Amino acid sequence: PTLGYILGYGAHCFELYGMRTWIVAFWTFVTHRHPQATALPSPLVVSVLVTVMAMPASIWGNELALRHGRHRAIRRIQFASAAVALAIGTLSAFNPWLLLALVLVYAITVPADSGALTAGMSATASFRVHFNSSGVFEAVASIPPDGLREDDTRHAAVPVSERFPVVILSDAPAG
Repeated sequence: PTLGYILGYGAHCFELYGMRTWIVAFWTFVTHRHPQATALPSPLVVSVLVTVMAMPASIWGNELALRHGRHRAIRRIQFASAAVALAIGTLSAFNPWLLLALVLVYAITVPADSGALTAGMSATASFRVHFNSSGVFEAVASIPPDGLREDDTRHAAVPVSERFPVVILSDAPAG
């Protein structure tokens, strides 16, 4: 199950970063396509709204997972997010206020599964997988800026397989 959460989180990150890089260009397209709608918020304002809504949406999604089951909540959130994305793409030529409402709903559905995916990975991982999947930043940050040298003993006690999480992606017990 841990690998499923890790892969789900990878898909989540793909969608999240895609949405964050796309939102300014998309909303610029909407405002130029509908010049008669002068009261539309600017792409900057829409981008800020989308970003600010992410943290409470993540917390809300994890609360749903606690109340209704993690797998069920993640599945429903991800399907809802895909449906909203398809609606945005399909309706891009229609009313800009409808698009704004859809974009704001998408700003909730995209990050909503983040907390549940992270909690699921942490809850199902063995100690070794948990350390490696959550310790990536500590492992990478501990490498000196000038790299490692043969005579450098600061990191000699930690094998490479325990420093980089990409090497270990199984639920098999450490042995």
